[in-house]
Amino acid sequence: MLAGDYEAAERIWRPSAEEFQRRGELAHLTNRASELANVLYELGRYSEAEEWTRVAIEHSDADDISAEFTWRSIRAKVLAETGDHDAAADLIARALTLVDSTDCLNQRANVRLDQARVLRLANSNGAAEAAAGAATLYAEKGNSVSGARARRLAEELGATG
Repeated sequence: MLAGDYEAAERIWRPSAEEFQRRGELAHLTNRASELANVLYELGRYSEAEEWTRVAIEHSDADDISAEFTWRSIRAKVLAETGDHDAAADLIARALTLVDSTDCLNQRANVRLDQARVLRLANSNGAAEAAAGAATLYAEKGNSVSGARARRLAEELGATG
């Protein structure tokens, strides 16, 4: 994923998700389904991405905060791509609330980057600021690869500072 080779990422995530599904290992399936959905989103295969977010939703435990903010964040992007901007905004807001209750800098940045995408697709204000916020969190974590990607998006969206 970091290298941007989404086809390779799919070749890794899909068999893993399908195996967890086959075995009924639901705790692992939720996160793997979300990761696969994210790869499919990046490949532009939105209906498949939505299907895998449904798998994640179906098997997610409300106490698993990581799973809860991850599937919401990815599903928000999918909904934004399909034009359901209100539902996407609600999901990404809930994902932000959940992730911000953690100290997980990369995940907090990931959700902000997804928020930037959702806002951009809705032609809403705040997309550049969300991307810049992601870049700041990635820098704080020392994640230079993702930070560079977030900075590029922030610049593309017109962030200042």
